[in-house]
Amino acid sequence: MNNFILFAIDKPPELLYTVYRTHKQLFGKEASYLKIYQNSNEPIYKQIAAQLREDILSGKLKAGDPLPSIRVLAQNLKISVITTMKAYEELSDEGLVTASKGKGYFVNAQDKQMLEEQYMRQLEDDLTNAIHSAKIAGIGLEEVTEILKTLWLID
Repeated sequence: MNNFILFAIDKPPELLYTVYRTHKQLFGKEASYLKIYQNSNEPIYKQIAAQLREDILSGKLKAGDPLPSIRVLAQNLKISVITTMKAYEELSDEGLVTASKGKGYFVNAQDKQMLEEQYMRQLEDDLTNAIHSAKIAGIGLEEVTEILKTLWLID
């Protein structure tokens, strides 16, 4: 089996160019892609964790699948090993992956009910933040509902 993941490091569009660093890993016939924005306000380890979390929760990465080695990922992204380690530890703390001494990190089996609960908590947090922002901006419930409907249909 060929193992590939495409990792890209992007600069914001206002800089008018993009730098790509690649390291691919295939799971079955499906490749997993990470896109890291160097100049984002979000720390790189959070970007890595968020994208791997999405791949795990969506089923793109299945139970038992290995994550790229910490050193290889750090080397290909030209980031610190500590940054990569923080991303993997965050996923481990959430119970999404497990470290196997000397072998690396592997995706844990996911409990469907637990996943639904995690998504529900995230949805509640995101909606709470959106409601707070809407109230500060003076946007009413009717307009918020309309925005939500529009966004729902776009995605």
